[in-house]
Amino acid sequence: MNTIDHESTTREARFDAQLNGDAAHHSRAEVVQLVTSGDGGPPDLSQGFLLDDRLVLPEESVVAGADGRLVMVEPKVIDVLLHLARANGHLVSRRELLETFWYPGARSEGALTRAICTLRRALGDRARSPRFIATIHKRGYRLLVPVTLID
Repeated sequence: MNTIDHESTTREARFDAQLNGDAAHHSRAEVVQLVTSGDGGPPDLSQGFLLDDRLVLPEESVVAGADGRLVMVEPKVIDVLLHLARANGHLVSRRELLETFWYPGARSEGALTRAICTLRRALGDRARSPRFIATIHKRGYRLLVPVTLID
């Protein structure tokens, strides 16, 4: 087995274990607190977190669905999701997202809209009946489900 196949197999086993609560890995019961760090600062979500039954692994730019389906997304799209997750259910303005993730010459409403659409597709969400990401018309976005850190 070459290195890429081995890494892919290892990654898929890790996702399966985390989603299914394999005792050798993190079980759902071992998943820890909502997002706040001990010092009140932003949590470190880079190692992964759950949005309801969706596993998000930012370092790998992957979202795993409840069915175990793995969806790779662009790093910038994962960064937008991380930003929303760190807001812990609070509104994040479109302007803040554009200024944070797009260079001045590359800022466009369309780019942000495409990133949110990509996230919704990866999460299995719908704009008209959202489960994960709510659009606040003309203002921004917020997560609808709690963010749970993985131990």
